[in-house]
This record gives sequence, C-alpha cells and structure tokens, in this order.
Amino acid sequence: MCLQLFGCVQGALVPDSQSVSGGPAAADGKGADRLYKLSPGDSISVSVYGEKDLSGTFNINGDGAVSFPLIGIVRLENLNAYEAQLLLEQKLKEGYLRDPSVSVEIMDYRPFSVLGEVNSAGNYKFSEGLVVADAIALAGGFTYRAQRDQFEVLRRSESGWQRVFIGVGDSVYPGDVLYVRERLF
Repeated sequence: MCLQLFGCVQGALVPDSQSVSGGPAAADGKGADRLYKLSPGDSISVSVYGEKDLSGTFNINGDGAVSFPLIGIVRLENLNAYEAQLLLEQKLKEGYLRDPSVSVEIMDYRPFSVLGEVNSAGNYKFSEGLVVADAIALAGGFTYRAQRDQFEVLRRSESGWQRVFIGVGDSVYPGDVLYVRERLF
C-alpha cells in the first residue's frame, strides 16, 4: 500500500489518513483526500496585500503558533493553509486593517527522522514525493545488518503515535520517524 502527497499551493493535499495534528495516521488509504494540517516544525509564507511589513516567512513553534506583527501569538496548529489565512485576516480586521487580503503558503514541511540500521541516522528535510528509498539514501544507505524489505514508521495521529509497517517504495510524510530494523539471521 502506498499513499502519495499532493500539491503545496494554498494548502497541500494529503491522504485521508492525515491526522488533525498533521501527520498521516493509520496507513489504510481509504476515503477522500483532505488538506495538510500545520504542525510544529512547518514553515509558512504569509503575504498581506499592500502591507510589506506584515508579510514574511514564519516558523510554527513547538506550541503550534507563530508570533505575527501587530496581533502577537497566533495558534495555527491543526489548521490547513486556507484556515490559517482566514484566521489571520480575522485577527487583522480586529482593529488593525480595514479589509486585509492574506495568503498563506507552506514553504517547508517539518522534518522526518531515520533511525536504526542506516549509516547516518538523524533528521532530514522533507520534500514532496519522498519514498522510503529516498529517505534511506539521505541517511547514507543501509548498514550491512539492515532489514531491507519492511520498515517501521511512527506517525502522529489524533490518538497519539501509531506504528505502521511500509515497504521501500511507500511514501514518507512530514514528521514520520522511520526505523530500519536489524535483519534476523
């Protein structure tokens, strides 16, 4: 089973198993696609038409929020890019701008991790279309002890972290923790 990540303009589409917290939940592949939810570690570009001082790139902090000019701390976790845009417009209307026009675009997704039997375990920058084989290559390839056909992935879901098993051609998502097990001799 292989899920794919789609698009990135004004809110990326992700599989129906996308959790409220931003990472795909169980990899069951059922249902329609829905928009990617922002989560700590993501980076967004916010443009406020005609207000250069209010436009820029913002990182979603560990609390799921950004510090935005004029309005202060704004919690964006669990919102898609369109919902974040509407919230920022609403906050700017509350005594700051008459009719703000805001656009929000996801610039960088939160990193994913590769652990276990790879040469360079660590966190890596996510890019769209990433599959397990790409993640292993970024992590310096397999060690000689690595199991090479099935991989354990921890993904955050609405109910917490879930463990799924995927193959070398399956998709990796933002925030995934990919674990390469030692093969049994």
